[in-house]
Amino acid sequence: MPEHFTGEVRNYIERIVIKVLMHHCDNYPQLQSSTRRAAQNLIAKKKDESVDWVREIIGMENQTDYTCNPEHVANCSGIGVIDVGHLRKHVGVVQQAFELKMRMIAYWKIVLMRLVDSMALHIMFIIQNTINKQMEEEIVNDLMAPEGGGIERMLDESPLVAEC
Repeated sequence: MPEHFTGEVRNYIERIVIKVLMHHCDNYPQLQSSTRRAAQNLIAKKKDESVDWVREIIGMENQTDYTCNPEHVANCSGIGVIDVGHLRKHVGVVQQAFELKMRMIAYWKIVLMRLVDSMALHIMFIIQNTINKQMEEEIVNDLMAPEGGGIERMLDESPLVAEC
């Protein structure tokens, strides 16, 4: 599910970033294909990094059940007593199982909130770094690539100018 979410966020970010970049390239049709390709490549690379990051976070959560969040203690201390009269001969085990279940429920709420917070921070960090630092470099690399013919494309006249 987190990997699916990461993909959905990536698709949304890609649509927005490309829309904004194309808006800024309206007057420079020669730059549009290189800009679009660079943005798609960079966002795809960042998506892969984000999926790896999500897998790492989930791996950490699977390996240990640690939290220093005070809400976990508060939620666990609020566990009430349940009538288990029909299981009197197993009362000790039933009570332990119930307490374990309540602790797991309380812990899971914290894990979800931690994952949501971490994902939001990670996404904002990646977006800021990608747009502010790496997008220009990726566009220039695409334009300068020998197989892309970026410089030659930029020197071509647009069809409207060529007709005149």
